[in-house]
Amino acid sequence: MKKTRIKATIASIVLALTVSLFPVQSSAGDPVDYIGFESKHDILISNKKDASFTGFIKDPFEVSALYVNGVKTEIILNEANGRREFIARASYSEDGVYSLSFRIFMADGTEVSFLKQVLIDTTPPALSIKYPSLVKGSKDDDLAKLQISASDNFGMLKLTINDMEEFTRLSGNPYDLQDFKTEANTSVQLQIGGNFFDAALTDIAGNKVVYNLTIERYLDPLPAYVPGYAENFWSALPIARLQVKKAIPLLKRNNLTDTYSYYRMLKPGESINIYGTLDHYYNAGGSHADGYYIMQEPEKMTVYIGLIMVQKDTPMFTPNNKLHRILKKGESVRVYGMYNNRFDVGSRYYVHMHPGVKYFTGYATVLANTTMYKPDGRVHSTLKKGSHYNVYSVEGDKLNLGGGYYILFSKSRIKYSKN
Repeated sequence: MKKTRIKATIASIVLALTVSLFPVQSSAGDPVDYIGFESKHDILISNKKDASFTGFIKDPFEVSALYVNGVKTEIILNEANGRREFIARASYSEDGVYSLSFRIFMADGTEVSFLKQVLIDTTPPALSIKYPSLVKGSKDDDLAKLQISASDNFGMLKLTINDMEEFTRLSGNPYDLQDFKTEANTSVQLQIGGNFFDAALTDIAGNKVVYNLTIERYLDPLPAYVPGYAENFWSALPIARLQVKKAIPLLKRNNLTDTYSYYRMLKPGESINIYGTLDHYYNAGGSHADGYYIMQEPEKMTVYIGLIMVQKDTPMFTPNNKLHRILKKGESVRVYGMYNNRFDVGSRYYVHMHPGVKYFTGYATVLANTTMYKPDGRVHSTLKKGSHYNVYSVEGDKLNLGGGYYILFSKSRIKYSKN
C-alpha cells in the first residue's frame, strides 16, 4: 500500500449561495425581517481575512442609512433583480467566530440594531489517503480500497471523488473553532490500464484541497504497455526506452514454437530501446516474430517514451499538487506518460502541457541529403548531410520535425536515435 500525506493548498471557492433571512429587533422590540444575506449557512462565512458579505433590504421597508461595525455602508439598487443591496465589509487578523454589528435607520425614524455572527476560516483542510498504486489479478479484481483520514479547524468536511460525493461529516456545532478529525473507508472501481481519480476535500468556508490518485490495474500476468500505443504494436523505429532497475533476462523468441529462451542478463542501469509489445513482453529489437524480448515486471524496470525540453521556467508538481521545484530553461526531463494535459515525469510527478515545454521523442541525423515535406505532402526543402534535428513523433516511417513538417526514414539517409 502507498501512503500519501496530503497538505492542502488553498483553492478559493465561490459558494453556491441561497438566500436566508434573519430577524432583527425594532426599537419597540418587535421582530421584523428587515434585511437578508446571501449565505447557505445560519451565520456569515468567509475564507478571507478581508471579508465581504452581500445583503439586501427587504421590501417594503425604507432605509435612510445603514452602518456596519460603525461604518456607513452604501445601499445600491440592483437593476437586474430590483433589490436594494449592500456589501458588509470587515477585516480580521485570524480564524475564528466574531460578531458583526448592524445599525439601521429607517425613513420613519425607527432605529434597528443587531449583531450577526461571522465565521472566518482561511485554513485549508488536511487529507491523508492510503491506496494501492497497482492492482493486478483476475478480471473480477476491479476494486481498489481507499483509507481516508481528514481534518480541519472547523467541524464540517465534504469529500468528493470525481465530483461524486463520498461523505459530508459534521462535528458537534460545526461553527465552533475546533480540532476536527474524521476517517472513512471506501473503494473505487477500476478499468484495465490507468485509472485517474480526483479526491476533493472541502471545508465549511469552501477551502479545498484536490489530490489526483492514479491506480494501474492489470490482469496477472501484466501485459506490456507503452503509453500512446496499442497492445501488440511493433515499429521498425524505437518508440520507448526501458531502464533496468533490477537484473532481468533478455529473451529470444522462437515464433514457430511460441517460446522464449534465455539470451543474456540485463544489469541494473542498462538502457534498452523498445520497438513494441507482444502480450506480456517488450520487444527489444529484431522482428516482431523472432526478436528479443523482456518480460514486463514493473518492479524491475521503468519505461519512458520521450523528453520535454524546457523553453521557459516551468513548475514541476508532486502527485498531491504541491510545487516540487521550478524547471529552468534549457533543462530536459524524461516523460513516462501523458494524461489530463500533463506530462508524467516519473513517480507521478508532473508538468502541465503548455507552450513553455516542448515534447520530443528522439533525434534525427541526416546521413545523406534528404527531402523535408510540408504538412500537405509537398516538398519544402532539402536537409543537408550532417545536420541534426529533434523528432517530435514517429508515425510509421514518418519522422515529425515540428509544425507538421516531416522526413521519411531510410537507413541509408537517416539515423534515428531514441532519446
